[in-house]
Amino acid sequence: GVEPGELIAIPLSEDQTPYRIDERERLKKSGARVMTIDQIDGLVPMDENRGVLDLGEDIDEEGDPPRVWCQDHKYPGTAFSRSLGDTVGEDIGVTAEPEIITKEITKGDEILVIASDGIFEFLTNQRVIDICSECDNPQQACANLLQASYEQWLHYELRTDDITCIVLFLKNGKPNDDEAVKKLMAINQRVKKVQASKKPRGGSMRQLEE
Repeated sequence: GVEPGELIAIPLSEDQTPYRIDERERLKKSGARVMTIDQIDGLVPMDENRGVLDLGEDIDEEGDPPRVWCQDHKYPGTAFSRSLGDTVGEDIGVTAEPEIITKEITKGDEILVIASDGIFEFLTNQRVIDICSECDNPQQACANLLQASYEQWLHYELRTDDITCIVLFLKNGKPNDDEAVKKLMAINQRVKKVQASKKPRGGSMRQLEE
């Protein structure tokens, strides 16, 4: 259960990558191939369930994400499914169309984090909020998030990605927007159910591969 005063992370966005089943299917309908680098190089067999993760909840420890490729070429190889100005990717579904959700800030909302994927690559949504909640001010929260992300990157990789974040400590007297929270949580649960229905049975992908 939830302890009194405990903050629960509510994702306000879903990463737009081929990890998502809905994005993967949309890309395929646009003519793209969705494969990891090892798959396209023939090092591992094709598996529709490979590279299916719930980003924000799961951590990619393999380091070989599903990417977007043209049917007859080994490019563009993007690990994202939406972007601005990608003319090659646009022809195979890498669109600039955003996903938009609106939520009114209310009394129950205490912390807002806006961050690049370098933060969330190896930190879950809840871990990010936990780190922030232990801090006295947003500047300290940013510094601790950057440090935690940097350490995780060097644990899993020999490099780091862009690590950028903005943290707001909110002060608002409006009552809780329970309906908005329920809507956000329902969306999150629907995504999880779709992801779970596509995952191999009998354990995690990492366990199956080992």
